[in-house]
Amino acid sequence: MNNPVALQVIVTTVLLTLEDGELRVVLTPAQGEVNTSQLGLFDESIKGSEDVNLEHTVRLSLERRAAIGDVYIEQLETFSGAVPGVPETQTIQICYIALAPEAKVMPAIRRSTQLRTLSPDALPSLPYHGNKAVAAGVARLRLMGQWSIMPAYLLDREFTISQLNAVYDAVVGTTSFGESFRRKILKADVLVPVGARHTSGATKKSEHYSIRPGAFETGIRL
Repeated sequence: MNNPVALQVIVTTVLLTLEDGELRVVLTPAQGEVNTSQLGLFDESIKGSEDVNLEHTVRLSLERRAAIGDVYIEQLETFSGAVPGVPETQTIQICYIALAPEAKVMPAIRRSTQLRTLSPDALPSLPYHGNKAVAAGVARLRLMGQWSIMPAYLLDREFTISQLNAVYDAVVGTTSFGESFRRKILKADVLVPVGARHTSGATKKSEHYSIRPGAFETGIRL
């Protein structure tokens, strides 16, 4: 008689940020029924009897394990099947993407010796379906960046057009620079001016903007 196959449900967050202008994945020590000496994503095991709010689980995981809160999140994909290290267990992995500005992630890394950032193209083997989750998250960000304001969530709440241009260049690889980018992004009406501010290293004030409420549904072309 065959033994029943165990089933586990994991809620995973792919936390993306920028570091020195390059896209990075934030990793943390693995948890659960895997090798806890390896790095992983923000994985949280869900018990069958729990009444779960998935978005709350994601935000709580980021706050508890990285002290990072108030970031953009959205659900990605769900992966299932056996995973390396626990072949006797079928895993259902519900994945989310989270975007956090460098100004939030770098202080968290300085406070903790357990967090690391790596390029999406230089990841080790991650627990569960982690590598598939990262690939899905990066693909989602790059696709949405071609027609939406989504990459702006990698910036602080207030930013300049040149800072936004640099993010799109890092994420989407757009060749639209300078005034051309400025014209297109302002014409799309997805930003709200918030006044002139000094930026680091600048002698003159620059106009700053924030994301207009509801702007995510507005299509833009870069």
